Amino acid sequence: MRSMRHRQLREFQGRTPAREVVVLDQGDDVLPFDRIRCPDLIAIGQAWLDMPRNEGRTIPEWRAFSPAAFASCLDKLCVLKARDWRAHDIEFSLYGNHPTDFLGNGRPLVMKEMRGDPMHEANYLDILNRAGRAIENAMPQYVRKTLSWNEGNYIDYETLMLPFVAEDGVQRLLQPVSARARVRVTTPSPGRWCEVRG
Repeated sequence: MRSMRHRQLREFQGRTPAREVVVLDQGDDVLPFDRIRCPDLIAIGQAWLDMPRNEGRTIPEWRAFSPAAFASCLDKLCVLKARDWRAHDIEFSLYGNHPTDFLGNGRPLVMKEMRGDPMHEANYLDILNRAGRAIENAMPQYVRKTLSWNEGNYIDYETLMLPFVAEDGVQRLLQPVSARARVRVTTPSPGRWCEVRG
């Protein structure tokens, strides 16, 4: 019994404590254009609303999405593909350069890696649950949060979750991301923060 306890302690000592997700603002089942800070996200959200829908559908089909329409902000786009979000069968099929640089420390986020990482699992669950809500309600989602879960308290970012009609058992969600870093200015006013938009 004693050796088991010591083994458990040794395993625990090498782990990094879980990091919380700090949500600054959110919109469930709505695109709150008056609170979205990034003009690109506003334009993408409006473009999604303007996409044609088949009769009786509240969300568009994937073929209505044209990357050419978003040429000026393609680097902010991510796409989640979900077969069964409740069974954690969900992954990014596209991860833009902008979130890679700001959120992933130079690497695209990978859902299955975050799920198994105690440090990033809270953010994994936040993404999973927002995606699930977008899928189940067939409605857009909005969130603005800090990068506290990845050692970036000085960065806040906002994302949309824009669902499309499932095809062949796969549901796609367009997830544009816009991040901004707050940089401490030492002159002329020490301790003042300014924002560097990504």
